[in-house]
Amino acid sequence: MKVGYARVSTNEQNLDSQIDALNFAGCEKVISEKVSTKSEERKNLNEVLSWLRKRDILIATRMDRVARSTKELLNIVDNLAEKILTSFS
Repeated sequence: MKVGYARVSTNEQNLDSQIDALNFAGCEKVISEKVSTKSEERKNLNEVLSWLRKRDILIATRMDRVARSTKELLNIVDNLAEKILTSFS
């Protein structure tokens, strides 16, 4: 399943362009939230990461919508890979 993730940092910002792009990319489900990554936990992203399964594809319009840094992005990828490996052992 293609799952889209959209995020803006403030309530004043609009998610529409990200959601439109994710729908255009063929996402079957789009999860969004309005939260600053500096000060708050991204509950919706964490929920999506917890239920992604093998063969699912997470799509975002930009990597900075998902992670604060390259290091954090690599940690997310490592955690997903570990989850997949342990669920099929």
